[in-house]
Amino acid sequence: MPSWNLALEWWWSGDLTEEVNPNAGKTLPGRVETLWDQLSRDEDEGRPYTPFESKQEWELIYWLSMEGISQGAIDCFQKLQWVSCHVS
Repeated sequence: MPSWNLALEWWWSGDLTEEVNPNAGKTLPGRVETLWDQLSRDEDEGRPYTPFESKQEWELIYWLSMEGISQGAIDCFQKLQWVSCHVS
């Protein structure tokens, strides 16, 4: 029997459960909440599109980012008076 097969058999026969610290992933005492914590809180408070003001604003930004438009073109778009009045 090949040696790797014995190693695999030894590894697989062991107990694969692990105890997980309940504090894993939490912020340390005295630290500010993480961005993920902030976004989760905003969603829980009825603001699922944070940091955007609305679903429409989120859709616009999503479309701009996914269409392959250059950052320069997006910057020019954001400076248009109509856009700045409706998005801000």
